[in-house]
Amino acid sequence: MRLHIVIEELRFSERELAGELAAVAVRHRAEYEIHHTARDLADRSQDHLRELDALAPRFGATSKGHGRRDPRVRLPRARRLRGAVGRTPDPGL
Repeated sequence: MRLHIVIEELRFSERELAGELAAVAVRHRAEYEIHHTARDLADRSQDHLRELDALAPRFGATSKGHGRRDPRVRLPRARRLRGAVGRTPDPGL
């Protein structure tokens, strides 16, 4: 079976999800429930990434070294640049 492909894809998707949830938390700072729920879910995604990084070598998936828990998940580059030049963010939840 090719579980390494599944694990690599899952890690990519989980990392992307954590970034999106962090973006939602930033956009909704004034709304307490949304902000903290999104932040908690982003933290859970980081936990999942750490667990997947521990499993990766067992199934032959490449290890990217992203298993440590980041205090702040980085937003995708396009969003950071958009914010720097003053463009409006994508519509959120």
